[in-house]
Amino acid sequence: PIEPDGIFSTGNIIDDSFKISFVAAEDRRNTALSVRWRSTIPYELPNEKTALIKFKGSNPETIEDYDLTQFCDNDYQALMTARYALAGRKFTDHTIEFKTTPEAAGVEPGGYIKVYTEETEFQAGLALKVNNDMSITSPAPIEDGTYKVSAYLPGADGVIETVMVLKDQHVLSTELRGAIASVFTTNPSQRMYQISELTLDDDGLVNIAASFVPTGSYGGQSDVSTIAYYTRT
Repeated sequence: PIEPDGIFSTGNIIDDSFKISFVAAEDRRNTALSVRWRSTIPYELPNEKTALIKFKGSNPETIEDYDLTQFCDNDYQALMTARYALAGRKFTDHTIEFKTTPEAAGVEPGGYIKVYTEETEFQAGLALKVNNDMSITSPAPIEDGTYKVSAYLPGADGVIETVMVLKDQHVLSTELRGAIASVFTTNPSQRMYQISELTLDDDGLVNIAASFVPTGSYGGQSDVSTIAYYTRT
């Protein structure tokens, strides 16, 4: 189980500084690793050993060379390193970056942090246009109710987030007349990350870059690293 060294949320993440970057699908494709390392015997030249590492039951599209011969002469280390690398490639799908104050940091590279965020999910098919008579036009039926929407109003400089009340298939707020809107929901999430870099910006704020660490419940324990679990089992 991972114990976080710090917790970050909207309370200590600087507004508009949170960024998320997803790993390219090419870097997460189904593959196997052909790991190579040295086998040393006293008074003899080292021999090269090789093993193929893949997920059980998988049929990898490619086999990539994983060369450890420059520093590794231990069978256990070589196999565990390759297993860890393969699990990391499969399960680590994004990285994040955000700013915080020096007082709120209290962490260091290599440490683990838990980050609480809200995810916005747009509802497929629930896009609409508010007509002049306040009725709606939508590609899919929308039942009467109260919805959070992302809306663009005629003549506005940008998109706003607001609440739309729909009754008898008419929008009650006249401020939304002529708007183009999309219904969305927000879901709270909490994820574990490992810090890869800490930098101090010119404005005195701390910039934190971190990689996603997937966790789950294994062996009756929660917040267990999925990558560590697949490396060891």
